[in-house]
Amino acid sequence: MLRIVFDTNVLVKLASASDRSPLFAGWQAQAYTVVLSEELLVELERVLKSLKIRSFVPEARIHRFIQFVRERAVFVTPAQAYPHCRDPQDDMVIATAVAAHADYLITTDKDLYDDANLVAALADLGIQVTRPGNFPTRLQ
Repeated sequence: MLRIVFDTNVLVKLASASDRSPLFAGWQAQAYTVVLSEELLVELERVLKSLKIRSFVPEARIHRFIQFVRERAVFVTPAQAYPHCRDPQDDMVIATAVAAHADYLITTDKDLYDDANLVAALADLGIQVTRPGNFPTRLQ
């Protein structure tokens, strides 16, 4: 089964869209395994609880989504050795993907998908970096 790591920006969009998202539907249908780290979950909870997000995502939906993540994601300890991003704040998602032996890292962060050296280094580890809109077509 494919192992997927979602960047926090994608997880926030999944919380917002829930059942309207093909990525969320695939996760619910167990089409792939989502792997995260506790560090990414803490970041997700912090972002979802911000006033900016709470203004367009109802609190009840946030709680249901976090519960779903806790129950359905597989958790790993981030790797100590991993290719670094030009934005150090993104290193945790990379370290998680490496530790997860992920097949895909799905992100909307240009620092991750638009850095040719990083994308190549992750590809050497078997990890494809892609944006959410590109992922569903890759499953077919």
